[in-house]
Amino acid sequence: MSDQTPQPDDSTDSQPTAEPPTAAVPAPSGATDVAPAAAAAVPAQPSVLPAVPQAAQTWPTSYAATPNAIAPVATGGQTSSSAVVALVLSIASWAVCPVVLAIVALVFAGKADREIRESGGRVEGAGLVTAAKIVSWINIGVFAAVLILMFFILIVVLIAGGLAEVVPNGQV
Repeated sequence: MSDQTPQPDDSTDSQPTAEPPTAAVPAPSGATDVAPAAAAAVPAQPSVLPAVPQAAQTWPTSYAATPNAIAPVATGGQTSSSAVVALVLSIASWAVCPVVLAIVALVFAGKADREIRESGGRVEGAGLVTAAKIVSWINIGVFAAVLILMFFILIVVLIAGGLAEVVPNGQV
């Protein structure tokens, strides 16, 4: 290997010279003379790197829109807070105070429905109102069905208990 490193060219020309300089390859240790033609056949690397344009060395200050860019999604308006409250109350009515919270949820749903209709599209939440009404009415229906079932069971128990007093023991 050569102890000399190529020095950069001080010229302002960014193109390499027409014929790159050749370097002599040192003979390996213990070898005899290397033919001068073989040494001349190995070209040396150019000592000057191609210049990089100045524009490529700076970061762009703005970016052009690309066809794959994601545009911001425009939303309608804000969601009615009464619709959200109605849905939360209708769901909570399954765990706490079934009929009371379901009725309150229906009141809020009616208020939210009126608010949405009068807003002219600025307020959203019609789906929440519909869901709140459905959940509340199902809750009220299930509670009414349970009450009716309990009433019939109570009547059967009272009748069975009343017959037990009328019929003497052991006689059926």
